[in-house]
Amino acid sequence: SPEVTAPFDGFITKVNVEGGDEVLKGTVAVELADPAKFEADILVSEMDIFQVKLGGEATVQVDAIQGLSLPAKVTHISPTATIQQGVVNYKVKVEVESLEAIMQEQQEARQEAIEKIASGELPEQLKQAVEEGQITQEQAEEMMEQMQQRQGGQQGMPTMIPEDFQLREGLTVTVSIIVEQKNDVLLVPNSAITTQGRQTYVQVLSPDGTIEERTITTGISNWQYTEVTDGLSEGEQVVVPQSAATTTTPEQPGPPGGMMIPGMGKPR
Repeated sequence: SPEVTAPFDGFITKVNVEGGDEVLKGTVAVELADPAKFEADILVSEMDIFQVKLGGEATVQVDAIQGLSLPAKVTHISPTATIQQGVVNYKVKVEVESLEAIMQEQQEARQEAIEKIASGELPEQLKQAVEEGQITQEQAEEMMEQMQQRQGGQQGMPTMIPEDFQLREGLTVTVSIIVEQKNDVLLVPNSAITTQGRQTYVQVLSPDGTIEERTITTGISNWQYTEVTDGLSEGEQVVVPQSAATTTTPEQPGPPGGMMIPGMGKPR
C-alpha cells in the first residue's frame, strides 16, 4: 500500500477517512499538529494595521497563568479585510517562539539573577519591572532584600515559565504587538493628562503641597502611559485619580488582545 508522509513531525488530531474510502483531489484525509509550534490569530483594526510589520516583535500572555508572557513574532498579515458590522479589521498571525529556547534563556536569566542578588545588585527582571512602571524602585529594593533572605528565592519577580509547562491548543491568550519602543523615557499615566485644543497639561504636586498646572510636550503613547519629552523632570509627582509618579520604561507594547489603540505608534 502507498505510504503518506507528513511535511513535519507531530501527532494526528483527526482522521477523516477510512481504508477503502474514495478520496478526491483536495480531500483532507488526516489533520496533524506540531506540538512545538503554536500560533495565535488576532484581528487588528484598520487604524493600526499599517504599524504592524512582518517579523515584528510581539508577546503572548496566557490568561490561565497570571503574569506569564511568551515572546512571539508576527508571521502573517492578511492582505484582505475582515468586515464585521461595518468594522474593518485585518487578520494577523503571531507565532510563539520555541518553548525550549525560551526556557533555556529563562534558566540562564535565573542563574544570573541569583548571582546578582547575592552581590546586592538589582536583577534585570526587577529593573525591567521598574522601567515598565509595574513597581517602584523602593519596592524593587525591598523585594531584593526579601530574596536575599531566601537563598536563591525568586518570589516577587515576574512569572517564570514552569518547568513542566506545556502550551495547549485552544488556550485563551492576550497578544500585544510592539510597534515602537524607546528606552529611558519619562512617562505619566494617561489619566493624568488633560488636553485643551493644542495644549497638553498635567497637574504637578509641589513640595509645599500646592498644585501647579504644567504645560507638557508628549511623545509616543500606549493604552496606559504617555511619554513626556518636555515640561516635567523625573521624580516630580503628577496628580491622577489614584496614584501618581513618573517613571521609565524599556518598551511599550500595544494593549491587551492585539487591538492596538494606538499601540506605541504615533498617537492619533
